[in-house]
Amino acid sequence: MRNSFARYILIRAVTALSVLSVSATSGWSGSNATCESRPYRMVQKALQVTFPDIAPTSFLALTVVSSFDQVPSTFGEIAFRITDMSPGSEQYLGGSGDRQPGIRKPQTLLEGIFAFNRSGELEQAFIRGDSLTNKEKNEALRSTANAHHEWTDVEALQALKGAGATYGPWARDAFLKSLPIKGLGDAFKGTVALKEANFVALSATREGDFAVFQWMVVFEIKGGPGEAAQYKGSFEPFGGRLTWLGKSKLRP
Repeated sequence: MRNSFARYILIRAVTALSVLSVSATSGWSGSNATCESRPYRMVQKALQVTFPDIAPTSFLALTVVSSFDQVPSTFGEIAFRITDMSPGSEQYLGGSGDRQPGIRKPQTLLEGIFAFNRSGELEQAFIRGDSLTNKEKNEALRSTANAHHEWTDVEALQALKGAGATYGPWARDAFLKSLPIKGLGDAFKGTVALKEANFVALSATREGDFAVFQWMVVFEIKGGPGEAAQYKGSFEPFGGRLTWLGKSKLRP
């Protein structure tokens, strides 16, 4: 599961030969008019509500990775990258004492891909960031657990708690309260209802990469008089951050 983003990128690159075409860049506040189109706006709003602590001065870049007009695909894909300052800019760091002067370049805070179907509906989204999604902590815990095939779920949860996770199954109420239900409804321009939430520590097979340590949450999203759509979301336990969102038929 931890390499699902990389696997998705590789599969899409090989099967679609994804072509970079159009790029829309704006401040985090969304001043660029290009970002008012529905898919762009949904990406921007969804990121704002799921990562509210990103500074308003951060820079959001959106890039069309593949579109229906360019490659034979059932998806239109938008890649995003959030940096702490405008890409291409540099900041001079003056020296003092033992510190040498240098140049600071933009730091990536968050990146990923949103994939839409031909009807403009979100199919799935992958989100990753070293600090904002607690990547190092999650990978270290999974690596440790994968080396212990004999662990029970109880032992896995003890390791999770010992690693400092905030939102393990013992904090279910706090985790559910942290979910941005209303904000996601605004992003999808509809209503969002929480259907179920389950924490998975280890997969039943105990083979390969069997350590999971994720909340799996099912949402029902209704955007109008039509049928409601069900989505599943994966949330990591250290900060309760969204790392994957997709239609219920898909798997992270």
